[in-house]
Amino acid sequence: RRYTLLASEIKSALDSGKTVAYVTLGDNMLYSTSLYLAQKLRELDITPIFIAGVPSYVACANIAAIPLGERRDSFVVQGMPDTAEELHELTLKFRTVVIMKISKRLPILLEYVKRYSPTVATIVKRATLEGEMIVDLTKSTDVEADAGYLAVAIIKL
Repeated sequence: RRYTLLASEIKSALDSGKTVAYVTLGDNMLYSTSLYLAQKLRELDITPIFIAGVPSYVACANIAAIPLGERRDSFVVQGMPDTAEELHELTLKFRTVVIMKISKRLPILLEYVKRYSPTVATIVKRATLEGEMIVDLTKSTDVEADAGYLAVAIIKL
């Protein structure tokens, strides 16, 4: 409903000759709520133009100084799996696993770290924003309940 209302407001502004920009946190084309707004805009015959920025997972890797890939390494970017076992399966297939949309599924990530002892398990929370935080889960899984909000995890088995 809120995207329908926002799309309508944008249409009104455009119809009155204004230029409109919608700025979002994160990546437009990767797990972004801006995709829902774009769908509503298209329903109103408005074609949104997306401008790329630095993908959040790339920013997080740089902030934490964790390489995503070297030489022939592979990596995957995925939303938080439903179970620690599913996450472990990813780490068996890819050298580096980047997890987005952790939020309320943080306990699954913590269970994975406790059970499988990865060599790297780092959360970067609020990357490039006030309150930015790097959490090394290999040293402690005793983290605040909201540590997964606006956070990206980088894992290497």
